Amino acid sequence: MGRLAGQVSIITGAASGIGAGTAGLFAQEGARVVIADIALDKAEEVAADLRATGADAIAVHCDIGSEASIKSAVAEVIDRMGRIDVVVNNAAATLMAATQDGPLLKQTVELWDALMAINLRGPMLLCREVVPHMVAQGSGSIINICSNSMLAGDLGQTAYACSKAGLATLTRYIAAQHGLQGVRCNAISPGYIPVKPVTDDRRAQLDKAVRRQNITNRGGLPTDIGWMAVFLASAESGFVNGQIYQVDGGAQSHAAHLPDLRDLLAAL
Repeated sequence: MGRLAGQVSIITGAASGIGAGTAGLFAQEGARVVIADIALDKAEEVAADLRATGADAIAVHCDIGSEASIKSAVAEVIDRMGRIDVVVNNAAATLMAATQDGPLLKQTVELWDALMAINLRGPMLLCREVVPHMVAQGSGSIINICSNSMLAGDLGQTAYACSKAGLATLTRYIAAQHGLQGVRCNAISPGYIPVKPVTDDRRAQLDKAVRRQNITNRGGLPTDIGWMAVFLASAESGFVNGQIYQVDGGAQSHAAHLPDLRDLLAAL
């Protein structure tokens, strides 16, 4: 308790999923939490639930695909909270990526640009707006939520993966340019973190295939990402800057053949 006491923390896309889970942990650790989301009604509900536990939480409308909305959200936070200590760039076009993004030959300019605008340009703009405030106060922590999809080729979600790779590079550039001014910028690269129950056979098969890569004896939870964000926001990570942390149950830590080899050896 109290690892983030009094720190004003903006978490984008915090009305649901990983963002909401992270917001709950930040509040638990004493942060003053800003639930920033395009769905203001849902953001208000999350903020109200946190306040009911005694937390200091507000909701702010923020369309991460709009420069004007980002500027307005930052100005509102400064007006209402007085400062910004932490930003978690969590909002992303995950539904668009899951339902529309695909292989190279099915890419369209419209889809590519939309995913880049939300997943890469938006976080860049939010960082651009908050860094001057962090520099002025001599401290700040930015945490970008990337994705393991950026680490290796796959059959789909091409634009999404490329946008997250760009976000990882942006992380290092911000750290390099503003670290000496007291700003830390790190990233988390989640593995498979289901945020909704698996209710159909196709999803169940996909779930099973992806989980085969884990070498941890449980599936991922939104709070697994949230706890890493708490660490990166806290003084405990004061000497950490420009790093990308994989939180994925070990999915990227082993040889590609390991799941098949495990099955083969089990059958002998």
